[in-house]
Amino acid sequence: METSPNRMTPEEQLFADLFNHEVSLVTNMDTLTLRAHIEELQKIAKEAKVRFYAADSEEKKRRKSSDSSKPTGFNRSVNEDKISTDAINTIKDRQKRLNKKEKIEASLIALGIDPKAAASLMSAGVIKARLSEPKEDKQSNNIKTEELTIINKSIFNPFEKKE
Repeated sequence: METSPNRMTPEEQLFADLFNHEVSLVTNMDTLTLRAHIEELQKIAKEAKVRFYAADSEEKKRRKSSDSSKPTGFNRSVNEDKISTDAINTIKDRQKRLNKKEKIEASLIALGIDPKAAASLMSAGVIKARLSEPKEDKQSNNIKTEELTIINKSIFNPFEKKE
């Protein structure tokens, strides 16, 4: 069945409507607000996915219990040894790749920060809130920059041009 370019299926029309609505919402957002919005949408998507899998697994259980008269397939062998399991898990751990955000979060946890606190520190909403707070008095910042210039002048650089 061929569809003309002007006609869309109901699913395509729903997607187009939702997409156009979301584009109109995010066009005027600054980068940090947009990132916070994306994080919120990711949470919503994850929640929907988990709820879908929970309902789907319950449906499969009910379907399986009603099909109990059918013969079952092969059963999984229970003979497992600890060495094989550890070897497989070691390889899997080595293959894991962390993105930049996860590396920073892992380093915060290694410093002794609670994992939940580290995750909340890494969210764009928290960063945006910190940036939107009023600046501290600039006099203390000026003192720090003066101290840094004094420290930089006292360091000997052998590659610096002689005057």
